[in-house]
Parts: sequence; structure tokens; C-alpha cells
Amino acid sequence: MKANDSLMVLGDFNFPAIRWTRTPTNKLLPNLALTPTNALKHNLLDDYSTANLSQLNDMRNNSNNVLDLCFASSDTPINYTLLPAPLPLVKDVRHHLPFLVSISCTVLPFREVAGNSFMDYRKGNYDDMNNFLTNINWHQLWPTLAPTQPLLLGQVF
Repeated sequence: MKANDSLMVLGDFNFPAIRWTRTPTNKLLPNLALTPTNALKHNLLDDYSTANLSQLNDMRNNSNNVLDLCFASSDTPINYTLLPAPLPLVKDVRHHLPFLVSISCTVLPFREVAGNSFMDYRKGNYDDMNNFLTNINWHQLWPTLAPTQPLLLGQVF
């Protein structure tokens, strides 16, 4: 896979406690305030975020969980419809609802990435970063944040 390729991942992830919240821009984000954490969930959410993927499926099963996830590249314009499968190919299982996803996406022309890129962590100004993080009044900031708001977004940018 190349750096600017689009990606879609669908599967049965069986993480019942992940709670997804729809944003005003129609994206689904994990609601960390309502999601108990463990290493596997943390790794999944970290990997999906690092790969710049968006979760598309919000169909809940009888236990009010979303077990079958559908991730797609966030930077690719995607129009999709997700609905219960009208004629499922498998028997209906109460924990895994058969669903149909119809995706229409814009095919972007391939573009070669110029040169090699890498993160040069030696050039980071770690003294300023540590000073910035040390001077945040976390006790004052924490209660004002919405569960889906990135913690430092308003502070850094």
C-alpha cells in the first residue's frame, strides 16, 4: 500500500463496549467517556486513528452494541448507504446483524509521492512541549470538555 492509497476495512471486531457518537459532520467517533478501556480496544482505536480511518457502521444489535465495524479512509470523499440486508446470505444472528453497505466513492487519480518522508524527532522542541503540557490547568479544563472533543485541540491550535 502506498502513502496516498485509500483503504476500507470491514469485519467482526467483537468489541461490544465501544460506544460511537455521530458528529455534526456525520462522522462516527469513539465516545471515550462511555467506552471502558483495555489494551486491545486501545490498540484498535489507536490504529484506526493513526491510519486516518472513519467508522461508518452505527447499526446496533439486540444488546445495543456495534460489533461489525466498517472503516474507510477519512480523506476520500465517500457516499455510502448502510442498511439491514433485505435478503441476507447468512441466517440472522442476534449479535451480528447482516447489513448491506453500498459505497460510491470518488476515484482519485494516482499521484506519486515525491521523495521519502520521515519523522525527525531529533528536531522536536521538547522543552517547550513539556512546558506547554505542564502549564495546562487540567482540573479546570477537564470538566468543560465534551466526550467527543479532542482534549488538546483548542489548546494547541
